[in-house]
Amino acid sequence: MSVFVRVIAVLLTCLAIPAHALLIDFTSSTWSGVSGSMAGRNISGIAVTLSASGGSLTFNAADNAGCLGSAGAAGVPLACAGDGIGIGDDEVTNGNERLSVTFANPVDVLEIYLLDLFNNQQEQEMARISVTMNGAPTAVFDRNGGTDSGGFIITGITRNNVTQILFEAIGRQSDFSLAAISISVPEPGTLVLLGTGLLGLGLMRRKAR
Repeated sequence: MSVFVRVIAVLLTCLAIPAHALLIDFTSSTWSGVSGSMAGRNISGIAVTLSASGGSLTFNAADNAGCLGSAGAAGVPLACAGDGIGIGDDEVTNGNERLSVTFANPVDVLEIYLLDLFNNQQEQEMARISVTMNGAPTAVFDRNGGTDSGGFIITGITRNNVTQILFEAIGRQSDFSLAAISISVPEPGTLVLLGTGLLGLGLMRRKAR
């Protein structure tokens, strides 16, 4: 078998290995006790950093009823030790808060989940959020909560090759907490095989010369 054929075979193998999905669960006790303007965690080898302006990061362990009552029913396996990450009074409120999620390496965002959204409370809570990924505006998510939803919303927001997600509250009624982000990351073996393939291409080119 020629060097060229071997290299092509390796590269095809790389492409055949799928990425695996990972749920960054902000309702997990892993995030309990966060405060201040920045917090970081290593989740299954993925470095995740939260930063906030306009208030302090908050994890409210006592406010998890909406998560317990709705995330499980929706088939989303959240820990529900709290209602996720908010700002200030455990929610992103008053229209001047910014919540940023940064990944050390690019990931594919498969879904974003929000909690603490109700339309039967005095504030008529909603998630009206400008979502910016990698500095480019991606979506304005504007959705009222429902009395039967337990305050849990599946946004349908996806994007590939993301290193940062910025949530900006719009208006005083923008009131939510970040429950989870589902991401896809490459298997470690994929990167090793890809490196092997590139090395083979280099050797083939050198031999041809």
